[in-house]
Amino acid sequence: LYDKSVLGFFYPLLEEETKEVLDVLLVAIGLVYSQLFVRLHGIGYPVMN
Repeated sequence: LYDKSVLGFFYPLLEEETKEVLDVLLVAIGLVYSQLFVRLHGIGYPVMN
């Protein structure tokens, strides 16, 4: 979704503020899901019941 061609197709008139919000949102989603993955599965640890 971060490719300029894809963004131009779906959102032809993105303003600069909208681009900044999208950037922050993508980073926030990545951080939340990475923390969730580490808490639930752990890297290198057995699955706990």
